[in-house]
Amino acid sequence: MPSKEMFLLAADIFTDLWNIKRDTVKQKAETIRRNLHQNEKNIRQLEEEKIMFDEISRTAFSFPSNPYQLWVPDRLEHKRAVMKLTFSEQLRYCQNEGRRV
Repeated sequence: MPSKEMFLLAADIFTDLWNIKRDTVKQKAETIRRNLHQNEKNIRQLEEEKIMFDEISRTAFSFPSNPYQLWVPDRLEHKRAVMKLTFSEQLRYCQNEGRRV
């Protein structure tokens, strides 16, 4: 039969091991919580990027179908964009004669 001192020593060792295991599990749980938070943040960021990409691609694909939509508003930068995207070279224009070929 183990002595009282041996029993108390074994109980202390068991308690120490239990506390170490508990602390390790707490650390793992905290790491998992942090990773989960970071993953949720990354997912939100990816969703925002997807929305932005969808808007950009919708705009990019809508132009070839109807460049007139950009031409109608009286904004010079839009008209320049339409000209650049429609014609491969800059159009030559003579003040007295009109467009030159």
